[in-house]
Amino acid sequence: MMLVVAANAPSLVLRLLFSYLRAKRRVKAAGKEFLEAMVKGGVPLQEARSLAEVYSSSMSLRRMMRDYGFVSMAGRMMRRS
Repeated sequence: MMLVVAANAPSLVLRLLFSYLRAKRRVKAAGKEFLEAMVKGGVPLQEARSLAEVYSSSMSLRRMMRDYGFVSMAGRMMRRS
């Protein structure tokens, strides 16, 4: 059983990585559309940029790990209880 898991781990990691990168690219594109729509709607540019940055940063891997309680310590991943 463990051998099967170990053999499939690299492909699983690659698929997860590509899925994450694809989602991040989509969020970035949506953030640009969001910014353009806000500016077109009359929101001041600086405020629109700030809001679009918050929107686009929702796909941050570090933030997701922090929000789900994962902490990197000495190269190990640990789950906080």
